Amino acid sequence: MKILGISYAHDSGACVIDNGKILSSINEERLAKIKMKGGPPLLSIKEALRIAKTKPEEIEVVAFADLRPRDFAKRTYPLVARRALRGLMRFPGVRTTQTKRKNLAIIRRFLESIGVNAEERFVEHHLCHAASAYYTSGFEECLVVTSDGEGDSISSTVNICRNNTVKRVASTDVYHSAGLFYSSVTNALGFKINRHEGKIVGLAAYGKPELVYDKIRDLISLDEKNLRIEGKIARWYVKYGWRNVPKELKRICQKNRREDVAAAFQKRLEEVLTELVYTAARRFSLRRIALAGGVFANVKLNQRIHELESVDEIFIHPAMGDAGIHLGAALQVCAEMENDGIIKAKTLQRLEHVYLGPEYSEKEIEKALQKENLEYEKYRNIERKTAELISEGKVVARFNGRMEYGPRALGNRSILALPTDPSINDWLNKRLKRTEFMPFAPSLLLEHAEDFCKNIEGAEHTAEFMTITFDVTKKCEKEAPAVVHVDRTSRPQFVP
Repeated sequence: MKILGISYAHDSGACVIDNGKILSSINEERLAKIKMKGGPPLLSIKEALRIAKTKPEEIEVVAFADLRPRDFAKRTYPLVARRALRGLMRFPGVRTTQTKRKNLAIIRRFLESIGVNAEERFVEHHLCHAASAYYTSGFEECLVVTSDGEGDSISSTVNICRNNTVKRVASTDVYHSAGLFYSSVTNALGFKINRHEGKIVGLAAYGKPELVYDKIRDLISLDEKNLRIEGKIARWYVKYGWRNVPKELKRICQKNRREDVAAAFQKRLEEVLTELVYTAARRFSLRRIALAGGVFANVKLNQRIHELESVDEIFIHPAMGDAGIHLGAALQVCAEMENDGIIKAKTLQRLEHVYLGPEYSEKEIEKALQKENLEYEKYRNIERKTAELISEGKVVARFNGRMEYGPRALGNRSILALPTDPSINDWLNKRLKRTEFMPFAPSLLLEHAEDFCKNIEGAEHTAEFMTITFDVTKKCEKEAPAVVHVDRTSRPQFVP
């Protein structure tokens, strides 16, 4: 049975799966050329079907990564009753029921116009995140933790996953969001929320958290008994809204170095989330951990979770943010139908690669080059030529095979360069017109990974997708200084 997965919040996208096998997955930003493009993913739907070689009439179920508008309203109104409506509507992602209905109507009309006439199923936001992590982890049994800014009025969940089923055991509301906690400092330091949080991770390594920590410690904490996040952060957002910088945080930023502020927020995020994972893992006797949600784009946080003594194996879904919920929705629906005996499928599978987007033939590439009047040469062994150019100190843009699913460039749409030049992070980023505080990431053959990275056992699979950092060896510092951060960590892609 072929299922079409669709998300239409920010970073929207679409996928096609067939009895659990992922045939295609792509996000609207890759086609519209607008970073983290949201709304109805009409381009993605069409492209996902094309890549999967699937006719519209072959789709039997459409899985939406969202609550039905009426169910969203039922969940949201009690929150409104407890808090001021003015405060609730300031949170990101808390869309009105009317907006949801409008987006849904646009998608339905489009599906009808191209010939998709299928059953509709709706999957709640954090269940999509949890499903994306569990059903691609390869773990028969594991603990899944999700955390983001907000989705369907929830900001984090704890789930026990076994027997092809996701069972939620705890959740945190939107007001005590770890994601919005981190976004607040992103905003306060002059960066774009929901986009530049990764810059804060890199910046934090240069700071001294103890200089600011006591001022922000109480903003979030863990309610161990109920496995949910609490703290004073709720007061900020009800009072100021999520797009406005709280006066208290403005004062902190004015009186302290931005590196120290970033370091304090990073430290507190790590403390609370590692405590959540540690407590849940021990309570439910689960030593394999799968993670999803935008908070787990934080590669240093993921390293800290991996290093917990209660964790044997860790997996972070490659498209951990909302870019992955359309796939999570499709996998969740597939698993439900498999469990009900409606279809014969195998939903739970180890994700082997993320090359799930479009690819182009040599003729198509050559035609594009000719159209732009660009000079080019053809090589029989392009890999050897690429290696030669890199060894000569040249920077190579590699465009080959199917496009990656998720935010990471993993070789098929990548910029390649020598890791021996420590100054490359300055001059290459300048040429790319971007500001980054973390170094470029290395690609390492898995067989040599331990020569360059420490404590990789249990994280080899997830490191194939560049979702975690490791402390580096002296060999790495000496031979590949361009990929080593100031805190002596690196975010590698292991190549099996």
